[in-house]
Amino acid sequence: MIRRAALSDLTQLAVLAEDYCRRRKEVASRARILATLSEQITDLPFFVVEKQGKVLGGLSLHVIDHPFSGRPIAGKALWYTSEEGRGYGLSLLRHAEKYARSLGAREMWVGVEDERASALLQARGYGLAERKFRKALS
Repeated sequence: MIRRAALSDLTQLAVLAEDYCRRRKEVASRARILATLSEQITDLPFFVVEKQGKVLGGLSLHVIDHPFSGRPIAGKALWYTSEEGRGYGLSLLRHAEKYARSLGAREMWVGVEDERASALLQARGYGLAERKFRKALS
């Protein structure tokens, strides 16, 4: 079941976020994760996929007016699931697309870093829109 996230989901979402950070070798404190999730749940459309009372993934969404044309565009802020290959991410993505369309968005931008998510997006009709580069600054 997909539903709006609530602050009562914070603990379960934090566990998922910690696992996500571990897999990406990102260092993030529990306090920082809880603060970010709390802000996103409060300020943005944030959806969770839930099965038998357990939160299995989450996706938050920005829907903004394009700075030049003024037309609404949507973008993913956070997107992660507990288990890959179970369809939870796809369910969240479909729900987010439907929600964004209901607000008048005619396109959605989603940035991902792994091949599995890239393949999922391409299968859903997403095309490569830009290239991003990263450099560690010491």
